[in-house]
Amino acid sequence: MEIPTTRQLTYAQDLMNFAVLGDGLLDPWLDLGVLLLTAVLFLLPSVKLHQRARVLGY
Repeated sequence: MEIPTTRQLTYAQDLMNFAVLGDGLLDPWLDLGVLLLTAVLFLLPSVKLHQRARVLGY
């Protein structure tokens, strides 16, 4: 079975499977790392855009 590794929900679901069932397809540290990295990658541009919007008065 092939796992779609480009979707963040895959890692979240796998991490929940590991937490609840005690078994996941991937390493839980990999799941957690990918989720944290994705969160940072989406958070940084949104913070920058918010700061720019406040300067421009939006």
